[in-house]
Amino acid sequence: MNEPTRNERIRALRHARGWTQEQAAEAVADAVCAATNRGRPTGIDAQWVSRLERGELRWPNADYRAALRAVYGAATDAELGLSGMRSQAQDSAHAPTEVERCELTPTRIAEAVGNNDILTNSLAEALTAAAGEAADFGAWAEQMHRGTIAIERLHQRTRQLAGDCLTQPPTVVMAQARPLSRDVFALAREHHKPAQARDLYVIATYLCSMMAWLAGDLGALDAADLQARTAWACAELAEDAESSAWALSAQAKIAFQRKNFRKTVELARRGLRYDAPGTSQLMLRCQEADALSLLGAMHEATESIRRADTEAERVREADNIGGLLSCGPARHANYAAGVHLLAGQTDLALAEADRALNELMANSTYGFGTVAQLHLTRTTAYIQAGQIDGATEAVRPVLSLPPEQRLSTLTERLRPLASVLKRPALRGSAVARSLSTEIVDYCADAVSPSRHELTTGTGE
Repeated sequence: MNEPTRNERIRALRHARGWTQEQAAEAVADAVCAATNRGRPTGIDAQWVSRLERGELRWPNADYRAALRAVYGAATDAELGLSGMRSQAQDSAHAPTEVERCELTPTRIAEAVGNNDILTNSLAEALTAAAGEAADFGAWAEQMHRGTIAIERLHQRTRQLAGDCLTQPPTVVMAQARPLSRDVFALAREHHKPAQARDLYVIATYLCSMMAWLAGDLGALDAADLQARTAWACAELAEDAESSAWALSAQAKIAFQRKNFRKTVELARRGLRYDAPGTSQLMLRCQEADALSLLGAMHEATESIRRADTEAERVREADNIGGLLSCGPARHANYAAGVHLLAGQTDLALAEADRALNELMANSTYGFGTVAQLHLTRTTAYIQAGQIDGATEAVRPVLSLPPEQRLSTLTERLRPLASVLKRPALRGSAVARSLSTEIVDYCADAVSPSRHELTTGTGE
């Protein structure tokens, strides 16, 4: 196989401007974006420029050629060192030539080839023009394939990010999520096949749901609301059951943090209608139970937890994204323990929390947020039982968290405990006073302390 002919002309034009291949790619991508209003193309990068200069990419599509002419100040494609093919846009600036009038009928081609005649100039140029049209189509098809690869990579990065949410502070993960979401939004704005567009909207749904969750953990509920609404808008466009369920779960979490427990129940039940695969249904059942318990509807809350247990048993498929957007046994147990706690069933709450913590000791993939919530459930149970020493021991892992891991969802549960420890029945306890002071100090150093009255629900 012959080696491709290097395009020395376009390489020289880049060197004359003192650009690296990456800088040239940036300039061309910006030009395409400005000319087409379709968003910044993801396929133009340093590797794309390298392939062009090596001659592996002979004939970019019309938009890309126009951008190349603009950034290099070339009047024609020939000045860029591309082949002698001329685009229709370039030819349309003058009257039709003999080439344009020449029709490549099967008869004419057969006559020329069969008789070993030398092709006339007009026929040769017409063949070249047809090859150029085919090359344009090939470039477009290549971009479509590259788009598929890009979507697969974005999906992988989203899954990785969802896992990072469990082990890294929300500020760190949010810093990674933002540029990733920008890439997804930019790609979604370009023209794609329907299946690609749907995949991009699904990814956008998951990303916005995660960022809504993280913003809520930081106490930025207005920002969380905007992310959650965008997640739902993307889910509607994607028409995907699982991502729709998680978008509603994110909205339910924010409603819970705003203490709108009726809305939390409503959103959870809307999500349950999707009967989606994975653990989204289990998560929504747990959120429903959490909110019902805080509304005082303990019979309904207990029934929701029973149904959550059933959901857990029937989960057969893995979550599409996992990580933050999943509800494993420990997370499930955390919600169940919270409901038992509010029902006054201290022993059941402690049993659920202890079981979950024992499981977590053998599994490092669960997040520090869930672990902290379980410790707070045990702390609250001991305080309700009047066992302050047990509460002090139970809360120690939470109070030892570094400031960047002191989530708003944790301070929401801790702050009322400080008030409980100051009640008249415990005023004589030096341990209770000391613990109350520690909790107040913890909340003051949290990532984003809440200013609202707080509850003992998990709100995880």
